[in-house]
Amino acid sequence: MFYNQEDDTYIADDNQWTPYERAEFIAHISLDYAETANAQAIELLDLAQRARTDASRLLALVDAGEPHNSGLFKSSIRSCQHTNRDLKGYGNV
Repeated sequence: MFYNQEDDTYIADDNQWTPYERAEFIAHISLDYAETANAQAIELLDLAQRARTDASRLLALVDAGEPHNSGLFKSSIRSCQHTNRDLKGYGNV
C-alpha cells in the first residue's frame, strides 16, 4: 500500500493482495469517509439549529419593537452574522 500525498489517498498494489484483502482495505476507507461525513453532518445540524435560534430571537426583537440601537438588538444581529459566516464555510449552504 502506498500513500499519495497529492490527493490524500491510499493506493493498493492489486497484484499483491487477495480479493478479500483488497475488499477489506476498500471497506475501511469507506468507513473512514463515512465517519468524517457523519461528524461534519452533526456540526452542520448544530449550526443550522443555532441559525434558527438566532433568527427567531432577532425576529422576536423586531416584533417587540426593540430599538434598533439597543445593545440587545445589535448583539442579536452580530450573533446572526457570525452564524451565517460559519454556515457559509460549508460551501453551498
